[in-house]
Amino acid sequence: MTSFTTTPAYSASLAPVGKNTELRIEYYAESSGSSILRSHRVCLDHQIGNHEGRFHIGGAHFSQSARDIRLVGHTLRAKLATSNESWWDDEIAIDVEIPAELEAHKPIVSFRRCDFLRFKGCRNLRLIGDFLLAAEYLTTDLTYKGTYLDLDECLGRNKGNFDRNGTGFTYRAKDVELIGSTLYADLSGGTQRRASIDLKEIVQFQEGGSMVPLRDVKPEHLDYGILRDNPSSQGWLANTHNVRLLNYRRKRKWYLIADCLAPYGGIRESVIKLHETVGPWDGQMFSVLPHSTPDLPENARHASLENGILTASFMTEGESRNIWVERPIDLREIVANEGGELTRRRAGTDCPTCAGLFCAGAVYTPWTGCAWQLGVPENLRWQPLRCPMCRLIQDSFKAFVPTAGPREVWIETEGEDYCPTYFGRPRNRRVELVIRPKASTLKKLQSIMQRSKQPSVPSDVRISVQIELEGPAYAKPQPYRPLPAQFRTLQLNTDGICWLEPSRRWIAIRKWIETCLTEHDGCRGDGVTPELPTRYLDIGVGDQDTVKVVKSAGAHGDYACLSHCWGGKNECTLTSKTMGRFAKVVPQRVLPPVFANAIAVCRRLGIRRLWIDSLCILQDSKDDWRQESQRMGRYYSKCQVCIAATSSASSAESFNIISDRPTVIRSPGLDPGSGPFNLTAYPTDLTNHRSHFGHTSELETLRRDFPLLTRAWVLQERWLSPRVLHFCGSEVVLECSEATVCECGRAGRDLMSAFDTTDTIGKFTWASTRSTTTSQEGLLSRRIAVTSVSWDHFVTTYSCLSLTFPTDRLIAISGIASTIYYDRYRINEKGEELIPSTMYLAGLWRDNLVKDLAWFIGPALLERTAKEKVFEIVGTGARRKPKPKQYLAPSWSWASILDPVRYLTHSDDVLPLFNLLDAYVKYATNDPFGSVEDGCSIYVRGRLLETLWETRPGTDNTGNVSILTDLVGTQQLDKEDGRGVIFSPDFEFEHAGPYQLLPRTKLFVFLLKRIPINYSRWIKVNDAQQDAVKTSLSSVCLVLKAVEGLNWENSHIVYERVGYTEYVSFKDGERNNDVNDYVEQDFYII
Repeated sequence: MTSFTTTPAYSASLAPVGKNTELRIEYYAESSGSSILRSHRVCLDHQIGNHEGRFHIGGAHFSQSARDIRLVGHTLRAKLATSNESWWDDEIAIDVEIPAELEAHKPIVSFRRCDFLRFKGCRNLRLIGDFLLAAEYLTTDLTYKGTYLDLDECLGRNKGNFDRNGTGFTYRAKDVELIGSTLYADLSGGTQRRASIDLKEIVQFQEGGSMVPLRDVKPEHLDYGILRDNPSSQGWLANTHNVRLLNYRRKRKWYLIADCLAPYGGIRESVIKLHETVGPWDGQMFSVLPHSTPDLPENARHASLENGILTASFMTEGESRNIWVERPIDLREIVANEGGELTRRRAGTDCPTCAGLFCAGAVYTPWTGCAWQLGVPENLRWQPLRCPMCRLIQDSFKAFVPTAGPREVWIETEGEDYCPTYFGRPRNRRVELVIRPKASTLKKLQSIMQRSKQPSVPSDVRISVQIELEGPAYAKPQPYRPLPAQFRTLQLNTDGICWLEPSRRWIAIRKWIETCLTEHDGCRGDGVTPELPTRYLDIGVGDQDTVKVVKSAGAHGDYACLSHCWGGKNECTLTSKTMGRFAKVVPQRVLPPVFANAIAVCRRLGIRRLWIDSLCILQDSKDDWRQESQRMGRYYSKCQVCIAATSSASSAESFNIISDRPTVIRSPGLDPGSGPFNLTAYPTDLTNHRSHFGHTSELETLRRDFPLLTRAWVLQERWLSPRVLHFCGSEVVLECSEATVCECGRAGRDLMSAFDTTDTIGKFTWASTRSTTTSQEGLLSRRIAVTSVSWDHFVTTYSCLSLTFPTDRLIAISGIASTIYYDRYRINEKGEELIPSTMYLAGLWRDNLVKDLAWFIGPALLERTAKEKVFEIVGTGARRKPKPKQYLAPSWSWASILDPVRYLTHSDDVLPLFNLLDAYVKYATNDPFGSVEDGCSIYVRGRLLETLWETRPGTDNTGNVSILTDLVGTQQLDKEDGRGVIFSPDFEFEHAGPYQLLPRTKLFVFLLKRIPINYSRWIKVNDAQQDAVKTSLSSVCLVLKAVEGLNWENSHIVYERVGYTEYVSFKDGERNNDVNDYVEQDFYII
């Protein structure tokens, strides 16, 4: 019960009576000269109700939807519920009239509203920018303090009226004004009507000077703070002063407020919502899309504003602890004072036709898919057209629109930007000019096309619009020069000169090759004119010159090589029968299109000699093929250029290079701040909507558009050649060890983007499933020096490519192996020369054997948790191929099987658990990097564990898994050891034949090494999982099978490899305590 005495005459208190609230009044009445204490009770629920969070005098039963009911002085206060389950603070005054005499009537109780008291002590109540309520409040120390409240947080709209239970009333509101304490606005609710609301119904002042809504809100949710700018003497925002940042900490919102000079000469306050304009991403501060509020982290409240530079602190995950980082952003590039209002900096022109097209700031787009209507082309037929954008639109009509008739024109901007604002360089944005026939015109045109059986008319013509600085994009770049202010949302044109002007293609290609020859140290070679191949094609210099096969006889000179897909039977080959005829002339009529195209390219480049495998190697002589295949690596590595028919699936196809591309449209302009520029227009479907060489990580794209890159032989042809000229159908690409350039200019950007990585974000550490090499990794790799690439990456990529003859498994990569040998392994640490046969072991390197032996097929076997399985995307299916009957390589070599293989990637912190005692490789030829014969072996001293194996159903419909039943360990980091560990077979065990392996067969686990667990693909892990990752060691093992009936010298058992596994040890909370009883012995693996 709550009570206090208001006067000596009476006291009042509240008391619950059932579901109602009762007011109890005690008073003294005079009777015969003495005072008698009397009491009176009034049921408030019979006189007061609740109407949408407000006391309703004359209503009833307010207590049924109220809480925190209390009597403060003469005032009844409570939190009242609304129909949408929100709670509002409200109060009414209670007046009690006490009768003077005892014989008089009972006390009279009446009620009245007292909303006016909520603004007591308040002055200068005003509205800033339609939504921000500002005032000054008298504090306890008799000073006035500024206070603010975002009315959009506590006031909405509903059917043309203000809604106290909603939010965001300013959406589509017009003519918002504050008169006294009453807010007026035109709200759209079917009809435009003037709505009003007394702010005393929704807002009150708390002690301490904070302005809070009456709706139930926790005080900490209204934690506004003022950060005043410290400007330089001149100020950073024109025609403004008293700039300050309002930091709404709990809601993580920023407001920039300033006193702005208005056109009429007065000063008025203005505000802009910075939290809708800037925010953090990937540990940096960026400008963002309008109408998309960034997710500011809670720790972004540490902000400062100095001379227009907004700096905020963000907590990020470091390697060992959380760290604070400060990130700035320059508001001068984003905010402007336009007509006395703070706005996003506009980037429009003074042209009345297109001024509204670019109403975005320096580094953000208007919004995804927003169309700005320009109208029909007649609006653009002004003479003269002074606006460069209008000229561009008019010229685009003439160049790219196939038919006449009324059209609609607009600009569309798509894509997001996360680039800093300092130099205004947009990224990942596409700005398109869209031209569409009017509905009646389109219908008429389609009808005409159908009657004439011609292709239908496209509904839209889309044209990419970009900007060039100081003339064409191929001029000397100015990386820090700002874009013209009126076109700051356009992307800087990076398309190559020959893409925009097809007539300059061969000029550009010759320039590419000349630059590589003269400026790239890694591509120039030793400077000695190379020895010519055994045979080559002499193609002459002119189109009418004869083509013939010539023997070099040890001569030296420059030449080109062709890399191509045979694609089936090729009639134009060098054989014992055709050699004499082809030595005189190779008839033009028998040349496949790819050969003819390659000859034409050489003549354009001024190269007279061309090497083509099918015309320079005797195809019916095994001896000649064996000798020449050993030299292929040298042929490609010494050629001046390798011409690659990258988009041709067979020799019967041509290079398919588009020759009728349109020329770019340019519209020149002059900006007072940045100088001359060009607006460019080019059909979008020829730039964005096509496959590109830089996207070769996508296997389906390779097979469909770049079939040459799926061939295993081509890997070394591409990587060994000093430079490769790819003919990719839509364009030409030059690739060397230091650069990749193409006609459209995208190759370098696309390949470099593959190396972008993500750091730590938020309160999770980003980690991954098991880190391995993948087949895709090699396909997308940007060309660098062969000697800078690890051997396991080459093998991983090579193993997923196609070979017509499996016996070429080692031969087709022998050139790369030879190059790596001469760079890394020829000379040891003592300066002694090592012969190749002692270093290269059928696809593995002796000095790196502990890593090279650990190849496997399919996904990695370790998982983060037992409950959550993360599947990796690999370049192979779950089903293995049978092991070939023909001997390809020893079982311990990846070349012995036909599936794509992978390796674990890890640091040098490796603990090898075996010793190599001897190795023997039986070569099929005199080439130590070529094919091998049966009889290869390695002799090792290591630890073996005998076990049986069986199959069990896998989880998540993944098929059966193979289990080593007697091996103890775990493959989930949070699960303790158990008996039975999954292993990865090297081939299909069930296939009938000499390599069939049935369940319950005895196998042996060969403990190869223990390594730390490493990660590459990003997933979220918690602290416990992170600790498990850091402390666990993975035991990497080969799975062996004893070879029956075969014992070598000293009666040592002989094994062959059949699989791979890895596991960790985790028992009773202790990690890395392996309980398996391995036995050390000496043995052979064949």
